[in-house]
Amino acid sequence: MINDNEFDNESSDEDELKLQRTTYKSAKLPPVGCRDNVEPRDCEQLCHNGTCEIRAVIILPNTTNATTNPIASKIHATLQRVLPVMELARRDIKKSNLIPKWLNFKWYPRDDHCHASWATIAAIDGYDNCSHVMFGPICEYGLAAVGRIAKYFGFSGTPLITVGGLSFDFQKPKLTCDEEYYMNIRVGTLAFKDVSRFLLALIKRFEWNKLVLLYETDGHAEVAGMFTCYLMMKTFLEDLKTIPEFYRHNVDLKAASKTSNMTDILEREIGNTYGVIIMCADMYMVRNIMLSAGELNMTSSGEYIFFNLDLDNR
Repeated sequence: MINDNEFDNESSDEDELKLQRTTYKSAKLPPVGCRDNVEPRDCEQLCHNGTCEIRAVIILPNTTNATTNPIASKIHATLQRVLPVMELARRDIKKSNLIPKWLNFKWYPRDDHCHASWATIAAIDGYDNCSHVMFGPICEYGLAAVGRIAKYFGFSGTPLITVGGLSFDFQKPKLTCDEEYYMNIRVGTLAFKDVSRFLLALIKRFEWNKLVLLYETDGHAEVAGMFTCYLMMKTFLEDLKTIPEFYRHNVDLKAASKTSNMTDILEREIGNTYGVIIMCADMYMVRNIMLSAGELNMTSSGEYIFFNLDLDNR
């Protein structure tokens, strides 16, 4: 186990540390804010009231409060899982001397309930605590709400770092205040746009001109909250618009399942009209689709091809 006290015992040049502290205290914030006529607050400096620290608000669901919100209870990235990782990262940074020894981190965890309104309140709390940076949210709608206002927080805006932001809106340029999600920084891997481009390349390679989309609106909610599969398909449909004379049919499985079983849905919505099927749904729904497709000989006839967009690839 890493012991913080080991850092205190290391020899250091006190004069150099004092000079570094003085430099941080006297440094002025850059005038790059997105609001006019805003005066910087003293608390926005790294060193304030004799304490030098980076204040970070972490906006994620809290699983202890998720009993009333079934979506929040599914999310992988929660405060309970992320905070210990952030603390390990802090200790590693201190041990590696990537930041001065006298500069500390202070976390402000806030529960966003995987909801846009709560995420906004959490971000405002972070602003009230003079946070220098925000981590999260992971849920798309909460991230959209916070992402739009992060550039107005503080004198120079507050960076928003997230592994979320999978929808195509978050892939747009963020170079100036005029951009909607300026100050947003994505550090995740694949986004919906990347999956969409892969599918688009297959369509063009094999010259398909029609397909059917089977999606469960809240499928894979553990990845990005409500409407994850819906947003994935929406991103894909945006790219499909670039192909002329392309025919596609969308099926909301949750709505269709209210009046029909899966076998009837596949016969009615796919039948002999479509041969390429792209699915985005939870694993139990996908299993149901494939079992029903097997009963209809769709998986053995050689006339159909199924793609499962498994967004949760743990």
